[in-house]
Amino acid sequence: MIRVKKIVIGVFELESNSLTAICSTRACFSMAFDRDMIPRVHVADYFESEGFEVIPTIYASGVPAGPLLRSEFDSILGELIERIPNDPEIAGVWLKLHGAMDVLELGSGDLEIAKAVRAKVGSNVPVSIAFDMHADVDERIADYANCIRGYRTAPHTDIERTELHAAELLVHCIRIGYLPRPVIVKVPVIANGDSMTTDVEPGSGIIEQLWNMEAVEDILCPSLFLGNPWVDSACAGAAAVVVPNPGKEACAREAACKLAQLLWNQKDRFRFRAKT
Repeated sequence: MIRVKKIVIGVFELESNSLTAICSTRACFSMAFDRDMIPRVHVADYFESEGFEVIPTIYASGVPAGPLLRSEFDSILGELIERIPNDPEIAGVWLKLHGAMDVLELGSGDLEIAKAVRAKVGSNVPVSIAFDMHADVDERIADYANCIRGYRTAPHTDIERTELHAAELLVHCIRIGYLPRPVIVKVPVIANGDSMTTDVEPGSGIIEQLWNMEAVEDILCPSLFLGNPWVDSACAGAAAVVVPNPGKEACAREAACKLAQLLWNQKDRFRFRAKT
């Protein structure tokens, strides 16, 4: 009997503002469970067309708000993890997170989600994450996630495309039996996201460099994150993240440093386009 390999999918996203005393709760999230979550993401058809069975868990998408209460975070994360079966046929995990979820008394919720998923599926299952461009990327997430892909538009018009690209990266890694470790270079810049839109300079030029790098460099996927200035955390700020090809970690490190330097060089050109 031919056994169909399985891919777990889940969404748990919140853009936090830790400068308000009003905390987020479960009521801040739009939620769907099991098969009901599938219409809310853009990857199930792709995975099935590639011959995988999809295991849906939860869709929990919050409106931007204050830090999430620890008890509420634990409850929602628990519902995600309990829906991941102990099944040797699980070939990969696809997640959509924001990257700037602040959990009261915990810190980066995104890091804790990645940790919990990794603990559940083990060390040999690739995990791919789609992040918002305004993620505060914690360097430690490279210990738990294999692929990271960020939006490349602000305002965000490429959400579906980013979800799909993270899915394509996951399938590629499954096919070749590869568990990449993302290279993350933090950039000492904290910028308001509204000051860099990607349809005008310098944003348009920065994003063009991402596409060019992906086409010509010996790397799998480069991403650049501006960070979320409204989260008071140690990992706040910009970051360059590059997923390497097999045996090309040095190329990925070089590419990440190039992106970090590019953002640093352009930091003083960020301007609000509307009166503020």
